[in-house]
Amino acid sequence: GYGLSSIYAGFSINTKEDYTRKVWTPFLQAGFTYPYTNLVLKGFLPYETQDFMASDRERTGWQALAQLHQQLPLHSELKAVAQFANDPDAEDDEVFGRIRGYDKNFYSNQGAVFQASIYKPLLRIRQGIWAPQIYLEDISAGVFYDLALTERKNVTSQHAYGAELLAELGVAYNYAINLGDRYGFNVEKDQGQVDIIFGTLF
Repeated sequence: GYGLSSIYAGFSINTKEDYTRKVWTPFLQAGFTYPYTNLVLKGFLPYETQDFMASDRERTGWQALAQLHQQLPLHSELKAVAQFANDPDAEDDEVFGRIRGYDKNFYSNQGAVFQASIYKPLLRIRQGIWAPQIYLEDISAGVFYDLALTERKNVTSQHAYGAELLAELGVAYNYAINLGDRYGFNVEKDQGQVDIIFGTLF
């Protein structure tokens, strides 16, 4: 049936900065499946203390992530992600990543990031080779809009839009990789940026 399709709970521990920091992160993840729609919700609670497995700071924060994959008419699809955080004791560069159209991370430990893309296949290849195992699915064109927001007075919000050309590759039977080009226009700095895409999209 449709609705809740998976739920996971657990924790991770990460050490960094020459072992001076130990970050405990309990998490909860739930997946939902509906006709033509997949939604994943994740919640994280990063925690550091100077008392047990001592870190260099006291930290209690929360972060949340929502990922949406929606099939649209004409074989097109919408991919969207929203990330929220209130993690004031974290470093500014360790909460959010880089949004498209920018060449550096969004430096804030409080705020929200929204990213959305619509893709339409231009060519359906659906062929590959066995040695090495590489399978080429579709070559698609897409448009995107990314927005990063914060209420912190010393941090500037970011937003950008642009277009992408992607080849979807399957490698070694289990791995999906996107290869392509991206042109993003950075609205804050009023300039464009060209990127090579190699990896996975949210």
